[in-house]
Amino acid sequence: MQVSLTDIKDIVQVGFFAVMGTVAVLSYLKARKTLLQPLRTEVFKEQLRLLSDTLSLFIGKGELDLRDSFALHEMFDSNAIKLLDDYAEEALSVKVNREERRYRKYRVANVHPKTPVTPLDGHFKEHNNDKSGNERIEKTSWEDYFFWVVDLPDGFVEGTRRIQNIMDSPLLPTQLLSLLREFLDAVNANVNLTRDLLNECARELPAPYPQIEHVNKSSIDWMRSRYTKHFVHLEPKAKAIIDYVRKYYAPDRIFD
Repeated sequence: MQVSLTDIKDIVQVGFFAVMGTVAVLSYLKARKTLLQPLRTEVFKEQLRLLSDTLSLFIGKGELDLRDSFALHEMFDSNAIKLLDDYAEEALSVKVNREERRYRKYRVANVHPKTPVTPLDGHFKEHNNDKSGNERIEKTSWEDYFFWVVDLPDGFVEGTRRIQNIMDSPLLPTQLLSLLREFLDAVNANVNLTRDLLNECARELPAPYPQIEHVNKSSIDWMRSRYTKHFVHLEPKAKAIIDYVRKYYAPDRIFD
């Protein structure tokens, strides 16, 4: 088979352009990688900061330390006292001076989504109009009582805010975001537990505390004991977060 010089020239040109095209693509990919390297470095540094901030919230903390970080026992005790104050006023018609109560100083509260519109301390009642058009509050019995609002200590608010600030970063690894969300879910589960247990305890108050003298001599230890028994533990969630951070950076292989 005869091949003309023109054909050979065409073949050489095709080969030349193919080689040059390959070189151009490889050069572009290398240049692109070089240009993006500063961005990758900055992203890595920001992730390192985020993970360092995350570890500072959990490393070296056991179950009780984690609970204290969110003031969860303080939260329950304060709301248990508020329940007794509500009982004294609602069931025993005794005026309580709440101004010095610790829960009065809290600035944030967890409100049940089905809470009625009009609050009256811890007890919510419906408003009606009398024949003269004046608004009056309808009297309800203690059996109708519901602990709608859980007051949240500043420690709780600050603790959840620190975690939420980390979660808000778009550079946070997705799996770590999920683990932090699970941790906050466990924290908030204990807020809901507080409401559920105090409503349970409210049903039992009339028998042991028929008069205000009994309330004045009462202790919240029996309510706190139930809370401790059913508490949703935080340490397993915190350990999962610490394990993830260690695995993410593989410190044992960093100098391999």
